[in-house]
Amino acid sequence: GCYNFLLQGHTRARIMREHGERAYRVAELEPLNETPVLEIDLTDERRRLAELFEDSGMLSIGLARRLRELLHSPLPTAHVADLIAFNLLEDVHLKQELLGDGDIRRRVNRVIDSLDLVRSTLHSVLPADFCNPSMN
Repeated sequence: GCYNFLLQGHTRARIMREHGERAYRVAELEPLNETPVLEIDLTDERRRLAELFEDSGMLSIGLARRLRELLHSPLPTAHVADLIAFNLLEDVHLKQELLGDGDIRRRVNRVIDSLDLVRSTLHSVLPADFCNPSMN
């Protein structure tokens, strides 16, 4: 089967083997190495994410306001990007790829690019004056 977990932990990992049939899952994990990146080196990416969440079309998504608040918190950019991917992106294959990607900068940029596509899609389906705050 296919499972979708969002766990709070200390490292990304790949399930190597599951053990037994219990009421809960027990598995051997292999840690995924992440390329280290300083938060200051993700300043441009965080700014781009913040700009996307200033868009009125994006803010039409209920959870978007809360995610925007997280961008103004001390939570690391990589963690915010992971939460955005988990909650706003619908492409399951992309989500799986992002979970397995240890290159933090590439992962954050893929989330930004995907979120920009969501924004563009919203603009194509919402009435023109909905995404233009001067018309509200």
